[in-house]
This record gives sequence, C-alpha cells and structure tokens, in this order.
Amino acid sequence: MEMKKAFLLTVDGVIALSMLLVILAIIVNQVFQPEVPRGAYLKQISLDTLKVLDYDNRIASAINGNTTSARSVLEALPINICMQLNIEHSLNSTNITVAKPGCGGYGNQLQTSYRTVTVSGTRYIVKLESWFRG
Repeated sequence: MEMKKAFLLTVDGVIALSMLLVILAIIVNQVFQPEVPRGAYLKQISLDTLKVLDYDNRIASAINGNTTSARSVLEALPINICMQLNIEHSLNSTNITVAKPGCGGYGNQLQTSYRTVTVSGTRYIVKLESWFRG
C-alpha cells in the first residue's frame, strides 16, 4: 500500500513541475521578445508607404496637380512618424512636395527612400524622407 502512495506523489510532483516550467517559458518568451530596431522599422514603413502611393496612383495624381490623396496617406501614418514626399523631374524641373502636417524639421534618425515612376511616358524620381517625431 505504501508503494502506491509514493508513486502517486511522484506523478503529481512531475505534473506540477511541468506546469511550472511551461508557465515560466511563456513568461520568459514575453519578457525577452526581440524588438525590431527603430531604423529598420522606419525603413520598412517608408518602403511600404512608397509602394501604397505608387500602386494606388496617388503619385500620378500628385504629378497631375492633386496632392490631397498623397497627403491623406501621410496623415494616416502613426503619430510618431513624419514623412515628406518629393517628386522631381530633371528635364523640366518639376518639383512637387507633400509633407505630413505638424512635422517640422528632421529628427535625429532620417531615412531616405527612392522610387522611379512613369506617368504618361515621363519618368519621375520620387524621394520619401522619413523620421521619428522628436
């Protein structure tokens, strides 16, 4: 009879220890979750913004004089991110600038991304400067 009690206590102890280890593993995983570096995050959101602006033809709209749709994308960004979009055509010196409202000056971490777009057979260089609001 004593052998059965000892066996049950051992299984109970192993189950309790296993549950404790699982809980500990979950807590450690939450605490030590790797964080994306700020520079990599800024670069990724800049490239994604350029892609959205291009695929939704908002860059073409800005070139044709309607910057409202491009500005609305910049305004939808997280509050701590500032961006300024510059569209340039070197032959006829077209220069269009669209900036996120409320973002003055550049932060200490500036990210510049470029994209070339063709609108009505004419190539434009699109430069997007991004920084964290100070």
